[in-house]
Amino acid sequence: MIYDYYQHETSFLARPEILEHLSANMEIIVVNVDETVMFSYAEHWKSGKMQWGISHDGQRGVRDLEVDGEPPAWFEELKSKYFKMQEAGSDQVDYIFGVPTEMAGRLSGFWIDRGDPDSGFFEMIPIPSNAGSSK
Repeated sequence: MIYDYYQHETSFLARPEILEHLSANMEIIVVNVDETVMFSYAEHWKSGKMQWGISHDGQRGVRDLEVDGEPPAWFEELKSKYFKMQEAGSDQVDYIFGVPTEMAGRLSGFWIDRGDPDSGFFEMIPIPSNAGSSK
């Protein structure tokens, strides 16, 4: 699990060659969240390839949801649940924001709104110096 809180050129999302490298021999989930603008994003990488990505940008509206690739079959049920909550609620509350974060939570066991970062779940790792190189 990579919790990526940057949304600029240093972001993992802006440097897919790093994710290709890191996921070559393992599965990874990338999460990016900015509650200030109600932006949430999750990606699943495996064997050096992005399997799927799901994003919500509240600046485009509370019903914004973009899907790239093929998420797990249960995604449709999850999406439906959140859209029903949105329809039953108010546009002053952004329920769809939770779709990418719940996807990541279900797959990784890490929930951005639960737990303590000092609990030992996190391990800080440097970006590999050869990430993205042709070596």
